[in-house]
Amino acid sequence: MVREVLNQVYTLSHDTPSGQPEYGSNDSGKGKKVIIEYSAPNIAKSFHVGHLRSTIIGAFLANLYKACGWEVISMNYLGDWGTQVRFFIVFRFREFTEIPLCSLV
Repeated sequence: MVREVLNQVYTLSHDTPSGQPEYGSNDSGKGKKVIIEYSAPNIAKSFHVGHLRSTIIGAFLANLYKACGWEVISMNYLGDWGTQVRFFIVFRFREFTEIPLCSLV
């Protein structure tokens, strides 16, 4: 039974009139465009498996949309700008107010 299923998957994905893999694909997104934005592992921090989560999910969604006929624009960016933006906001807030920094937490 396993051999039959694998043969069917191979036939549907490689022996097609278009020469392109067609197994699991459709034209539901034909003529539509989607942007998938996801981050790469943060190079400023020590690497661990949690850094791959966003990258894996983003790549999966891009492949899924492509299989359904969508035009996919994948935007993958490096780094974590949250800390820098937070420091900038706190700096600006302190510059225009007399509230001590410890009261913001």
